[in-house]
Amino acid sequence: MCKLLDKAIIVNHNTPPSPIIPNFKYFTIVFCIFYVLYAILLLHYDTIKTKKMKRSLMNILTIKNLGKQYQKKEWALRDINLEITEGEFLILVGPSGCGKSTLLRLIAGLEEVTEGEILFHSNKKDIAMVFQNYTLYPHMTVYENLAFPLKVKSWSSEKIKNKILEIAKTLEIENLLQRKPNELSGGQKQRVALGRAMVRDANIFLFDEALANLDTNLRSQMRYELLSLQKKINKTFIYVTHDQTEAMTMGDRIVVMKEGHIEQIGTPKEIYLDPKTTFVASFLGNPSMNFLKSENYLLGIRSEDIKIIEKETEDSYLFLSEFTEFLGSRSYLHGQVRDTPFIIEIPTTKEYKKGDRLFLDFPLSKRYYFNILTGQRIPLFQIKESKV
Repeated sequence: MCKLLDKAIIVNHNTPPSPIIPNFKYFTIVFCIFYVLYAILLLHYDTIKTKKMKRSLMNILTIKNLGKQYQKKEWALRDINLEITEGEFLILVGPSGCGKSTLLRLIAGLEEVTEGEILFHSNKKDIAMVFQNYTLYPHMTVYENLAFPLKVKSWSSEKIKNKILEIAKTLEIENLLQRKPNELSGGQKQRVALGRAMVRDANIFLFDEALANLDTNLRSQMRYELLSLQKKINKTFIYVTHDQTEAMTMGDRIVVMKEGHIEQIGTPKEIYLDPKTTFVASFLGNPSMNFLKSENYLLGIRSEDIKIIEKETEDSYLFLSEFTEFLGSRSYLHGQVRDTPFIIEIPTTKEYKKGDRLFLDFPLSKRYYFNILTGQRIPLFQIKESKV
């Protein structure tokens, strides 16, 4: 044992070591382990919490159980649930009468909600809408059209001028400011209509078939310009269209609608490669997905995934050629499989005559199976038969 003598410590080496010392060591080690584990758990919790906070902060608009009914008739919209992210380019796509324009008008506040709610997460609920017919005042110059919303807000002339010049530069319409709408081309009118929406400094821009009146080449150009503009100003764009090309090329996400409800939401790639219903599979894609019926399933396969093989096999399908559609960079061969119209993508160098008999192979990984009654997608592992 240790003895204290005149402030010096004398150690008796014959005395066995105290058991307290190793116990203290073990206690220290255990304490350190628990402390490290606690720190890791705390860090993990903070990370999850931060991610949730960021996710909720990023949502600019939430739609919950939304429904719209006109005068006790059929529901135009029913059970719409959607979260829209800040700075997102969201596409609402579907055939005429599916409810996409009605949904846009409800977001804009142009119509009353029958049931459910629309929640804006921004402090500044400012929405600008761009229509198909431009809605420009014909007796005003471009400058006056752009200035009109700002005059309503009682802005000063100098402030209005600075804002218009800023927007005109962004849209590259500085040289059009003194012209009237009847002196503008379709693309120029569209830029001015967009500019009039932009001067309001809105958080959310709504587009209702905005490019529908433009010819094919100009529409393609304006798609690119809208995309570039959206990235530049980093605002939320919600765009309604029936054109699948616009949907696939412009949207960060696509909302596919049918008969007043949402069929599927996803990125263009997700929607194309992983359709959840026969409607989504057939609506998006040009040409549409090919389908074959059996007693139990509906087999779907896209034209670019079909292989032409030399000889008939147990799993091959007989195809009777009808005509070739040449589109420059690619060709499509139209024909029949089991009296069902079928389209195959073929090399542009290949030529087939009407009545040619071809054998087709459908790779298993490229097949889509759907419930023949509900149209819902069936997972591949649930399919027992190899050939429909």
